[in-house]
Amino acid sequence: MVTLSARQIQLSHALGLGPMWVSRDARIVARAAVPNDISVENSDIPVPAIASNTQARTEAVIPRQSQTSAPVAKTHTPATPAEAALPEAVQHKVSKRAAALLAHIAQAQQHRPSNSDSAQASPAEHTMVVQDHSQDTLAGLRSKIVQCSACTLHSERRQAFAGEIRHDCRLIVVLPHPSPQDDAAGALLSGEAGALWLKILKAMHLQADEVYVTNAIKCAPNVSLVPKQHHAAACIGYLERELQLLPSVPVVLLAENQRSLLKKLQAQVGEERVFRIPHPSKMLRNPDTKREAWTVLQEVMQHLPAAQNAAT
Repeated sequence: MVTLSARQIQLSHALGLGPMWVSRDARIVARAAVPNDISVENSDIPVPAIASNTQARTEAVIPRQSQTSAPVAKTHTPATPAEAALPEAVQHKVSKRAAALLAHIAQAQQHRPSNSDSAQASPAEHTMVVQDHSQDTLAGLRSKIVQCSACTLHSERRQAFAGEIRHDCRLIVVLPHPSPQDDAAGALLSGEAGALWLKILKAMHLQADEVYVTNAIKCAPNVSLVPKQHHAAACIGYLERELQLLPSVPVVLLAENQRSLLKKLQAQVGEERVFRIPHPSKMLRNPDTKREAWTVLQEVMQHLPAAQNAAT
């Protein structure tokens, strides 16, 4: 029979070592009755807790009923004189861990906003400045866009992108927002995507200075990565005024998953003027989309106005 001291179990729990495993025929005895060479190396049953009083801890014997093992029921008891007699270092360690845990819980509860605080903070978090663009010209819009601070994206950008004025505008291209690569390059449709776009324009018999390129959101989301609805709401007035001032030419949206933006464009200029193809960067990643895009662009070409400087 393996004999186990109640003090050994107390020390195991105090040190945070988890439950001890002892044989079913183990006997828990008082500390004074335990010889110096007692060992629990062969223990195999967890003892999560011990009896609720000192007498039960020192005198209880677990009868051997079979060779199988079973865990002893777990009880939660207050500290006993035996537990109070733990070494001072162990008591200090346990008290320090408990105090730290209680302090962490209290701090979390202190900083947790109430329901009323959350309801008041949410609108302020997405506060934006609503501007009137009804009297602006394209040049006036450009000036406003460059200095715009209507939403939080202005703190992430290198610059705000306004469309270049085209005196012979035959096509309007709308992007959802500038990419971080565009922001770094200082130009829309930059890099390999821009090179592919120039090839597309050439195939459509268009010059770059005949295409007005603009964005629904004027700033690149370098930190936010994905723009939010309040960012789009702060910028939509610029795009709406641009479309009012530009000639009635086809509008191509370079995005496939911008359903809300597509509906806004269709509502403003008419469904017959709005077309949608993938962004050139997606065409580079998935060449199969080029064929579908070219089918749409061929239809766009049928609606292009004649060039003002076309040879007669």
